[in-house]
Amino acid sequence: MAGWRLDPIAGLEGAIRAFITDAAWVIDADVTLPLRGGTIDFDTVVVEHLGPNSSMGISRGGLYIDAPNNSRRYLFVFTGGDLPGATFEQRRAPGFGGRKGDRGALDLNALALGLLEHRGLPFGRAASQEVADTLDRTRLNGEMHLGDGWIGTDRHRALLAGQAHGRNRLSVLAEVVGRQLAISLLDMSVSEAVFDVGGTPGRCGPLSADLRIEVTGLREVPAVTLSLRLANLQSLVIGDPDA
Repeated sequence: MAGWRLDPIAGLEGAIRAFITDAAWVIDADVTLPLRGGTIDFDTVVVEHLGPNSSMGISRGGLYIDAPNNSRRYLFVFTGGDLPGATFEQRRAPGFGGRKGDRGALDLNALALGLLEHRGLPFGRAASQEVADTLDRTRLNGEMHLGDGWIGTDRHRALLAGQAHGRNRLSVLAEVVGRQLAISLLDMSVSEAVFDVGGTPGRCGPLSADLRIEVTGLREVPAVTLSLRLANLQSLVIGDPDA
C-alpha cells in the first residue's frame, strides 16, 4: 500500500455527533466529537446524559468513557499493538489534583494510512457484546470540510482544492449505524486528477461533482454502494497527446 496520500483528511474540520438510546453505561448518551486539523482531541469531546456528564478518552488499553464517579468503561479494546495516529492519555502524578493530565487524541490521517498499510486488519474489537449491540441503538450525523491536497496513490490521485470557499463538504448520516451509514462528499472540487486505465495514463481537471457512499450491514458482511453525480469535467486526456 506504499504511495498513499490522504492530505485532505489532515485538514478535516467539523464535528460528528452520536446519539445512543438507552446506552448501557448511562441513559441516552449524546456524544459530540469536534475535529480540528484532522484530529479528535478527547479533552474537547462531550458525553452528555441524565445527570453530570461523562468524559471520553483513549489509553493504551483502548477507547473508554469515564463516568462522573471515576468508574471507567471501555468501548473498544486494542489487540493489535499501538493504534496508528493515537496519542494516549497522560495521567497526573498522585497528589497534584485530578486523575488525568489529558485524555489523548487521534490523528485521523495517520489512522487511515495505518489501516491501509495493514490492509484493513483490525487493531482491536468491541469491549463486549453489550457494547457492540449499541450500534443498533445509535444515530449518527456529522458535517465537516475536507482540507486541500492530494488524495490517492501514485497511479490514481486527485488534488482537492477550495476549503477556504466552503467546497468539499463531507456529510455523515445514519439513523441506525448497525444497518446503514451514508457518507456524502458534496460540492467536490478537484483541480487536477491523474489516473491509469489498463496501463494507459490519463489526467483531467478541474472537476466538480457530488459523491455518495452507502454502507449497509455493518454488523455482518458490509455492502458498499457508490454513486457519483458529475457536475463539470474539463480537459480529459487519455494517453500521450503528443504520440
